[in-house]
Amino acid sequence: MKGRKKRLSDRKQALFFQTLADLLNAGFSIRQALEDITIFFPENKSALDYIQRELAEGKMLSTAFKPYVRQNIFNQIYIAEKHGKLSESIKQLGKTLERKVQQTDKLKAILLYPIMLLILLGGLMIAIQIWLKPELTKFQNLQDLNADSWQEYLYPFILGGGIFAAGVFSFRLVHWLIKQPVLSRQEFYCRIPFLGTAYRRYCHYYIAFNFGLLLKSGLEIREICLFLEEFDESSLLASFGRELKNNLLGGNELTYFVSKYMFIPQELNLFFSKGSTLDELSSELLLFSELAYEKLIRQIDRMINCVQPILFLLIAVAIILMYLSMLMPMYNNLGGIYK
Repeated sequence: MKGRKKRLSDRKQALFFQTLADLLNAGFSIRQALEDITIFFPENKSALDYIQRELAEGKMLSTAFKPYVRQNIFNQIYIAEKHGKLSESIKQLGKTLERKVQQTDKLKAILLYPIMLLILLGGLMIAIQIWLKPELTKFQNLQDLNADSWQEYLYPFILGGGIFAAGVFSFRLVHWLIKQPVLSRQEFYCRIPFLGTAYRRYCHYYIAFNFGLLLKSGLEIREICLFLEEFDESSLLASFGRELKNNLLGGNELTYFVSKYMFIPQELNLFFSKGSTLDELSSELLLFSELAYEKLIRQIDRMINCVQPILFLLIAVAIILMYLSMLMPMYNNLGGIYK
Protein backbone atom coordinates (compact mmCIF):
# COMPACT_ATOMS: atom_id res chain seq x y z
CA MET A 1 0.00 0.00 0.00
CA LYS A 2 1.30 3.42 -0.91
CA GLY A 3 2.27 5.66 1.96
CA ARG A 4 0.54 8.93 2.62
CA LYS A 5 2.13 11.77 0.67
CA LYS A 6 3.23 14.84 2.59
CA ARG A 7 1.75 18.03 1.18
CA LEU A 8 4.25 20.61 -0.04
CA SER A 9 4.44 23.86 1.93
CA ASP A 10 2.89 26.99 0.44
CA ARG A 11 6.35 28.50 0.00
CA LYS A 12 7.58 25.52 -2.03
CA GLN A 13 4.37 25.39 -4.04
CA ALA A 14 4.69 29.08 -4.92
CA LEU A 15 8.26 28.65 -6.20
CA PHE A 16 7.39 25.41 -7.95
CA PHE A 17 4.33 26.73 -9.82
CA GLN A 18 6.00 29.97 -10.86
CA THR A 19 9.02 28.08 -12.21
CA LEU A 20 6.79 25.56 -13.99
CA ALA A 21 4.75 28.36 -15.60
CA ASP A 22 7.91 30.14 -16.77
CA LEU A 23 9.24 26.95 -18.36
CA LEU A 24 5.90 26.23 -20.07
CA ASN A 25 5.75 29.77 -21.42
CA ALA A 26 9.31 29.34 -22.72
CA GLY A 27 8.12 26.43 -24.88
CA PHE A 28 9.07 23.45 -22.72
CA SER A 29 6.74 20.47 -22.55
CA ILE A 30 5.40 19.46 -19.14
CA ARG A 31 7.76 16.47 -18.98
CA GLN A 32 10.81 18.58 -19.89
CA ALA A 33 9.78 21.28 -17.41
CA LEU A 34 9.44 18.76 -14.58
CA GLU A 35 12.84 17.26 -15.38
CA ASP A 36 14.44 20.71 -15.13
CA ILE A 37 12.53 21.55 -11.95
CA THR A 38 13.96 18.39 -10.37
CA ILE A 39 17.38 19.98 -10.84
CA PHE A 40 16.21 23.31 -9.37
CA PHE A 41 14.50 21.69 -6.35
CA PRO A 42 16.53 18.60 -5.41
CA GLU A 43 15.04 18.59 -1.89
CA ASN A 44 11.66 17.67 -3.44
CA LYS A 45 13.01 14.98 -5.74
CA SER A 46 10.77 12.24 -4.33
CA ALA A 47 7.61 14.28 -4.94
CA LEU A 48 8.73 15.29 -8.44
CA ASP A 49 9.66 11.70 -9.28
CA TYR A 50 6.20 10.59 -8.18
CA ILE A 51 4.55 13.26 -10.37
CA GLN A 52 6.66 12.21 -13.37
CA ARG A 53 5.76 8.53 -12.83
CA GLU A 54 2.07 9.40 -12.71
CA LEU A 55 2.38 11.35 -15.96
CA ALA A 56 4.31 8.48 -17.58
CA GLU A 57 1.38 6.21 -16.72
CA GLY A 58 -0.93 8.53 -18.66
CA LYS A 59 -2.52 10.34 -15.73
CA MET A 60 -3.39 14.03 -15.77
CA LEU A 61 -1.10 16.66 -14.26
CA SER A 62 -3.75 17.64 -11.72
CA THR A 63 -4.12 14.02 -10.59
CA ALA A 64 -0.35 13.70 -10.19
CA PHE A 65 -0.29 16.86 -8.06
CA LYS A 66 -3.31 15.96 -5.93
CA PRO A 67 -1.45 14.34 -2.97
CA TYR A 68 0.76 17.42 -2.57
CA VAL A 69 -1.72 20.33 -2.84
CA ARG A 70 -5.01 21.45 -1.31
CA GLN A 71 -8.34 20.61 -2.91
CA ASN A 72 -8.94 24.14 -4.25
CA ILE A 73 -5.54 24.17 -5.99
CA PHE A 74 -6.21 20.74 -7.48
CA ASN A 75 -9.55 22.01 -8.80
CA GLN A 76 -7.93 25.02 -10.44
CA ILE A 77 -5.23 22.92 -12.16
CA TYR A 78 -7.87 20.41 -13.29
CA ILE A 79 -10.03 23.12 -14.86
CA ALA A 80 -7.07 24.69 -16.65
CA GLU A 81 -5.78 21.33 -17.86
CA LYS A 82 -9.18 20.31 -19.18
CA HIS A 83 -10.05 23.59 -20.87
CA GLY A 84 -6.82 25.39 -21.72
CA LYS A 85 -4.71 28.24 -20.28
CA LEU A 86 -2.67 25.83 -18.14
CA SER A 87 0.45 27.99 -17.95
CA GLU A 88 -1.57 31.11 -17.08
CA SER A 89 -3.47 29.29 -14.34
CA ILE A 90 -0.29 27.82 -12.86
CA LYS A 91 1.34 31.25 -12.96
CA GLN A 92 -1.66 32.71 -11.13
CA LEU A 93 -1.48 29.92 -8.56
CA GLY A 94 2.19 30.66 -7.95
CA LYS A 95 1.47 34.38 -7.60
CA THR A 96 -1.41 33.74 -5.18
CA LEU A 97 0.64 31.39 -3.01
CA GLU A 98 3.61 33.77 -3.02
CA ARG A 99 1.42 36.62 -1.74
CA LYS A 100 -0.02 34.27 0.87
CA VAL A 101 3.49 33.37 2.07
CA GLN A 102 4.47 37.06 2.20
CA GLN A 103 1.39 37.89 4.28
CA THR A 104 2.04 34.93 6.59
CA ASP A 105 5.63 36.11 7.14
CA LYS A 106 4.36 39.65 7.79
CA LEU A 107 1.81 38.37 10.29
CA LYS A 108 4.48 36.33 12.10
CA ALA A 109 6.73 39.40 12.34
CA ILE A 110 3.86 41.50 13.71
CA LEU A 111 2.90 38.83 16.25
CA LEU A 112 6.43 38.24 17.54
CA TYR A 113 6.64 41.21 19.94
CA PRO A 114 3.09 40.87 21.39
CA ILE A 115 3.60 37.13 21.90
CA MET A 116 6.85 37.80 23.79
CA LEU A 117 4.98 40.31 25.98
CA LEU A 118 2.22 37.75 26.61
CA ILE A 119 4.82 35.15 27.63
CA LEU A 120 6.45 37.61 30.05
CA LEU A 121 3.05 38.61 31.38
CA GLY A 122 2.10 34.97 31.88
CA GLY A 123 5.37 34.39 33.76
CA LEU A 124 4.64 37.40 35.97
CA MET A 125 1.13 36.16 36.74
CA ILE A 126 2.50 32.73 37.68
CA ALA A 127 5.11 34.36 39.94
CA ILE A 128 2.37 36.39 41.64
CA GLN A 129 0.31 33.26 42.27
CA ILE A 130 3.31 31.32 43.63
CA TRP A 131 5.03 33.96 45.78
CA LEU A 132 2.87 37.04 46.34
CA LYS A 133 -0.60 35.53 46.70
CA PRO A 134 0.37 33.21 49.64
CA GLU A 135 1.81 36.19 51.54
CA LEU A 136 -1.39 38.18 50.98
CA THR A 137 -3.41 35.19 52.18
CA LYS A 138 -1.31 34.89 55.36
CA PHE A 139 -1.78 38.59 56.04
CA GLN A 140 -5.51 38.24 55.49
CA ASN A 141 -5.70 35.35 57.96
CA LEU A 142 -3.79 37.33 60.55
CA GLN A 143 -6.38 40.09 60.30
CA ASP A 144 -9.18 37.54 60.85
CA LEU A 145 -10.84 38.32 57.55
CA ASN A 146 -11.75 34.78 56.68
CA ALA A 147 -15.33 35.87 56.11
CA ASP A 148 -14.19 37.38 52.84
CA SER A 149 -12.06 34.43 51.79
CA TRP A 150 -14.57 33.59 49.05
CA GLN A 151 -13.11 36.47 47.00
CA GLU A 152 -9.88 34.60 46.33
CA TYR A 153 -11.90 31.94 44.51
CA LEU A 154 -13.94 34.44 42.50
CA TYR A 155 -11.42 35.18 39.72
CA PRO A 156 -10.45 31.52 39.11
CA PHE A 157 -14.16 30.63 39.05
CA ILE A 158 -14.93 33.35 36.50
CA LEU A 159 -11.92 32.40 34.36
CA GLY A 160 -12.65 28.67 34.50
CA GLY A 161 -16.33 29.25 33.78
CA GLY A 162 -15.49 31.47 30.81
CA ILE A 163 -13.10 28.90 29.35
CA PHE A 164 -15.63 26.11 29.83
CA ALA A 165 -18.44 28.13 28.22
CA ALA A 166 -16.18 29.06 25.26
CA GLY A 167 -15.22 25.40 24.81
CA VAL A 168 -18.84 24.22 24.83
CA PHE A 169 -19.86 26.96 22.41
CA SER A 170 -16.98 26.15 20.03
CA PHE A 171 -17.80 22.43 20.10
CA ARG A 172 -21.49 23.03 19.37
CA LEU A 173 -20.63 25.51 16.61
CA VAL A 174 -18.25 23.08 14.87
CA HIS A 175 -20.80 20.26 15.23
CA TRP A 176 -23.50 22.49 13.71
CA LEU A 177 -21.24 23.58 10.83
CA ILE A 178 -20.36 19.98 9.93
CA LYS A 179 -24.05 19.21 9.48
CA GLN A 180 -24.67 22.23 7.22
CA PRO A 181 -24.59 21.99 3.40
CA VAL A 182 -21.42 23.32 1.76
CA LEU A 183 -23.03 26.49 0.41
CA SER A 184 -24.63 27.27 3.79
CA ARG A 185 -21.20 27.00 5.39
CA GLN A 186 -19.83 29.47 2.86
CA GLU A 187 -22.61 31.90 3.77
CA PHE A 188 -21.75 31.52 7.45
CA TYR A 189 -18.04 32.14 6.84
CA CYS A 190 -18.87 35.30 4.88
CA ARG A 191 -20.82 36.67 7.87
CA ILE A 192 -18.07 36.18 10.47
CA PRO A 193 -17.13 39.58 11.90
CA PHE A 194 -13.73 40.95 10.85
CA LEU A 195 -12.77 37.84 8.82
CA GLY A 196 -15.92 37.42 6.74
CA THR A 197 -15.19 40.25 4.33
CA ALA A 198 -11.83 38.78 3.34
CA TYR A 199 -13.34 35.32 2.88
CA ARG A 200 -16.10 36.75 0.70
CA ARG A 201 -13.55 38.51 -1.51
CA TYR A 202 -11.62 35.25 -1.85
CA CYS A 203 -14.79 33.44 -2.99
CA HIS A 204 -15.46 36.22 -5.51
CA TYR A 205 -11.98 35.83 -6.96
CA TYR A 206 -12.09 32.01 -6.93
CA ILE A 207 -15.50 31.71 -8.60
CA ALA A 208 -14.93 34.46 -11.17
CA PHE A 209 -11.50 33.12 -12.20
CA ASN A 210 -12.66 29.52 -12.67
CA PHE A 211 -15.93 30.53 -14.30
CA GLY A 212 -13.98 32.75 -16.69
CA LEU A 213 -11.63 29.91 -17.62
CA LEU A 214 -14.53 27.57 -18.36
CA LEU A 215 -16.35 30.15 -20.48
CA LYS A 216 -13.08 30.86 -22.31
CA SER A 217 -13.00 27.21 -23.38
CA GLY A 218 -16.39 27.62 -25.06
CA LEU A 219 -18.60 25.83 -22.51
CA GLU A 220 -22.19 26.94 -22.00
CA ILE A 221 -23.62 27.47 -18.50
CA ARG A 222 -25.32 24.07 -18.37
CA GLU A 223 -22.14 22.35 -19.57
CA ILE A 224 -20.17 24.17 -16.87
CA CYS A 225 -22.61 22.88 -14.23
CA LEU A 226 -22.12 19.28 -15.40
CA PHE A 227 -18.35 19.73 -15.47
CA LEU A 228 -18.20 21.18 -11.93
CA GLU A 229 -20.17 18.23 -10.60
CA GLU A 230 -17.17 16.03 -11.44
CA PHE A 231 -15.25 17.50 -8.49
CA ASP A 232 -15.31 16.21 -4.93
CA GLU A 233 -18.91 16.63 -3.76
CA SER A 234 -17.73 18.42 -0.60
CA SER A 235 -15.88 21.12 -2.59
CA LEU A 236 -17.22 24.62 -3.21
CA LEU A 237 -17.15 24.30 -7.00
CA ALA A 238 -19.07 20.99 -7.05
CA SER A 239 -21.77 22.35 -4.73
CA PHE A 240 -21.87 25.59 -6.74
CA GLY A 241 -22.37 23.71 -10.02
CA ARG A 242 -24.98 21.35 -8.56
CA GLU A 243 -27.03 24.16 -7.01
CA LEU A 244 -26.80 26.29 -10.17
CA LYS A 245 -28.02 23.35 -12.29
CA ASN A 246 -30.95 22.71 -9.95
CA ASN A 247 -31.94 26.38 -10.08
CA LEU A 248 -31.82 26.45 -13.87
CA LEU A 249 -33.81 23.20 -14.13
CA GLY A 250 -36.35 24.68 -11.73
CA GLY A 251 -36.97 27.53 -14.16
CA ASN A 252 -35.12 30.21 -12.20
CA GLU A 253 -32.93 32.81 -13.88
CA LEU A 254 -29.20 33.03 -13.23
CA THR A 255 -29.76 36.41 -11.57
CA TYR A 256 -31.96 34.74 -8.92
CA PHE A 257 -29.24 32.22 -8.10
CA VAL A 258 -26.49 34.86 -7.91
CA SER A 259 -28.56 37.17 -5.70
CA LYS A 260 -29.34 34.28 -3.35
CA TYR A 261 -25.78 33.88 -2.02
CA MET A 262 -23.38 36.37 -0.50
CA PHE A 263 -20.21 34.50 -1.51
CA ILE A 264 -21.10 34.75 -5.23
CA PRO A 265 -19.99 38.06 -6.83
CA GLN A 266 -23.10 40.09 -7.61
CA GLU A 267 -21.26 41.58 -10.59
CA LEU A 268 -22.04 38.34 -12.44
CA ASN A 269 -25.58 39.63 -12.97
CA LEU A 270 -24.22 42.73 -14.70
CA PHE A 271 -21.84 40.75 -16.91
CA PHE A 272 -24.45 38.21 -18.00
CA SER A 273 -27.13 40.85 -18.64
CA LYS A 274 -24.98 42.74 -21.17
CA GLY A 275 -25.52 40.19 -23.94
CA SER A 276 -21.78 39.76 -24.57
CA THR A 277 -20.32 36.81 -26.46
CA LEU A 278 -18.77 33.96 -24.48
CA ASP A 279 -15.28 35.18 -25.34
CA GLU A 280 -16.04 38.74 -24.20
CA LEU A 281 -17.79 37.48 -21.08
CA SER A 282 -14.87 35.23 -20.13
CA SER A 283 -12.39 38.10 -20.61
CA GLU A 284 -14.52 40.35 -18.39
CA LEU A 285 -14.72 37.69 -15.70
CA LEU A 286 -10.98 37.04 -15.76
CA LEU A 287 -10.33 40.79 -15.48
CA PHE A 288 -12.84 41.02 -12.64
CA SER A 289 -11.10 38.13 -10.86
CA GLU A 290 -7.80 40.06 -11.00
CA LEU A 291 -9.47 43.12 -9.48
CA ALA A 292 -11.15 40.96 -6.82
CA TYR A 293 -7.77 39.41 -6.00
CA GLU A 294 -6.13 42.82 -5.56
CA LYS A 295 -8.98 43.91 -3.27
CA LEU A 296 -8.50 40.71 -1.29
CA ILE A 297 -4.79 41.40 -0.83
CA ARG A 298 -5.44 44.97 0.34
CA GLN A 299 -8.14 43.77 2.72
CA ILE A 300 -5.85 41.16 4.29
CA ASP A 301 -3.03 43.71 4.63
CA ARG A 302 -5.38 46.04 6.52
CA MET A 303 -6.49 43.19 8.77
CA ILE A 304 -2.89 42.21 9.52
CA ASN A 305 -2.09 45.82 10.44
CA CYS A 306 -4.98 45.75 12.95
CA VAL A 307 -3.75 42.60 14.71
CA GLN A 308 -0.91 44.21 16.69
CA PRO A 309 -2.95 47.12 18.18
CA ILE A 310 -5.70 44.67 19.19
CA LEU A 311 -3.17 42.41 20.92
CA PHE A 312 -1.60 45.37 22.72
CA LEU A 313 -5.07 46.39 23.93
CA LEU A 314 -5.70 42.86 25.26
CA ILE A 315 -2.30 42.90 27.00
CA ALA A 316 -3.15 46.25 28.63
CA VAL A 317 -6.48 44.85 29.88
CA ALA A 318 -4.68 41.76 31.24
CA ILE A 319 -2.18 43.96 33.12
CA ILE A 320 -4.99 46.02 34.65
CA LEU A 321 -6.81 42.87 35.76
CA MET A 322 -3.59 41.50 37.22
CA TYR A 323 -3.04 44.64 39.28
CA LEU A 324 -6.65 44.54 40.43
CA SER A 325 -6.21 40.93 41.56
CA MET A 326 -3.31 42.10 43.76
CA LEU A 327 -4.73 45.38 44.99
CA MET A 328 -8.30 44.30 45.81
CA PRO A 329 -7.29 41.83 48.57
CA MET A 330 -4.88 44.43 50.00
CA TYR A 331 -7.63 47.04 49.97
CA ASN A 332 -10.01 44.64 51.72
CA ASN A 333 -7.34 43.86 54.34
CA LEU A 334 -6.74 47.53 55.03
CA GLY A 335 -10.48 48.06 55.35
CA GLY A 336 -10.62 45.26 57.93
CA ILE A 337 -7.84 46.86 59.98
CA TYR A 338 -9.73 50.14 60.40
CA LYS A 339 -13.05 48.52 61.30
